[in-house]
Amino acid sequence: MRGPRQTSSPFFYLVAKRRYNTPKAGARQEEMQFARGGVRFSGTFPSARWLCAPRHSSTNLFVGGLSYDTNEAVLKDAFGQHGEIIEAAKVICDHVSGRSKGYGFVRFTSETAATTALNEMDGQSLDGRNIRVHYAHRG
Repeated sequence: MRGPRQTSSPFFYLVAKRRYNTPKAGARQEEMQFARGGVRFSGTFPSARWLCAPRHSSTNLFVGGLSYDTNEAVLKDAFGQHGEIIEAAKVICDHVSGRSKGYGFVRFTSETAATTALNEMDGQSLDGRNIRVHYAHRG
């Protein structure tokens, strides 16, 4: 049996609006409508800056695709050649088994060292696995 809110249509529809002030144009509203067949933009939409905002550089890097045998010393040695690391590199482990979950974090003293490490280490082999390196963010 269907409840009162269910429909027989498998489609969905969502509208997202953003309002902001610009120095020249005053208040402007952007509207984006998502439909199952794709994305449709309506209203004034000068740029999709807020949809695909550039990721800002950071000193903290996320390292994924680690071997389960990779420990913090190996991670620190591999990334330490690209700049000074503030705190010990962290490999995240399962609290029950103590085994690595396959990812970790490295924090550098400067953004330039982190950017260099990201560019040099992304896709490289570490302990027999190709690792992925990205800027870490909270969220």
